[in-house]
Amino acid sequence: MATWKKLLVSGSNVSELVNDAGYLTAGTGFNAFVTASINGVPLIADSTTDTLNFVTGSAGSGLTIVGTEGTDTITFDLSSIPNATLQNSAITIAGTSTSLGGSITAATILASTGVISGSAQIASDISGSLSNTAIAALGAGIVSASAQVDYLSISNVPSGIVSASVLSSPGQGQALLTTNGVAGSTIDLGLETGDSPTFAGVTAGNITVGVSDDQTITTTSGNLVIDATTGVVNISNNLLVGGDLTVQGDTINANVTNLDIEDRYILLNSGSSVVGDSGIVFGGSNGVAQEGAAMIWDASYNSNDGRAAIVNDMASNATGDQTPSYHLAGVYSGSEANAATAQADHLGNIRVEGGNIWI
Repeated sequence: MATWKKLLVSGSNVSELVNDAGYLTAGTGFNAFVTASINGVPLIADSTTDTLNFVTGSAGSGLTIVGTEGTDTITFDLSSIPNATLQNSAITIAGTSTSLGGSITAATILASTGVISGSAQIASDISGSLSNTAIAALGAGIVSASAQVDYLSISNVPSGIVSASVLSSPGQGQALLTTNGVAGSTIDLGLETGDSPTFAGVTAGNITVGVSDDQTITTTSGNLVIDATTGVVNISNNLLVGGDLTVQGDTINANVTNLDIEDRYILLNSGSSVVGDSGIVFGGSNGVAQEGAAMIWDASYNSNDGRAAIVNDMASNATGDQTPSYHLAGVYSGSEANAATAQADHLGNIRVEGGNIWI
């Protein structure tokens, strides 16, 4: 959050330049610390000459303190804590106490009771594992073998008796009857690839073509899918969509002279619920196709307050958050508190209140 500064313009009262009381005070010397103590032990007691020192204990291990004069910083670090200073310096494994950093052998662990030392599995092929006696004891209903009778081995069948007939289709739109193993002539049903049959309507599964209307394709249930796996579905004339149009691909190319959108608002980044940037790229604005200057919403600005920004050069297929070249400023009318609520208390914004201008 920025701090508002009042702008002095022509006609402002010169008294507004007077230093506010307490901002600047003359003095010759001040105590750096009035008093300081640790656990009730006084270290500094209202003196300008006392020194406050931080000392590392544990001979350089455990908690260490390092002071840096150039940056006036004190760094605390915790490392290499001696085991003897810990409340628990050992662990018990298989009944044996072992110090931290020590080791224990496998023989010591396995010497403890309740340890499983091995396991075995039964082979998946047990064909050689059953004796004849065990096989003979198998229950009823177990099939050990089966076979079929070959009709070609049957002889002396009287003429005129049809022992078998098969109706098959050797090709599209063809029928063939085979009686007693003798094939007849192939019949053309008028549905071969070179034929042009005419139908009043066609029903294939849930899809109907020309049933309800000569120019209508319908589905009685489920979705209608037109799939050109290796090509393009080409609609050469106007396309009228009566319902919603959902595109699940990566890119929509609208190669039109003008794009007319009836809606008053456009939703960008609609598929995400995560805070992130979005915007519009002005293609060719930098003299290069498929890229240019962009106006984006910098979503992460000021802890996700968000702010409109400009990116000087951005590709049209860019993904992810962008680094703004600069942010846009705005004008807010109201009090400082209301500006904070409206997330307008950002650097560069102007606030107007009671005839005064703040920045």
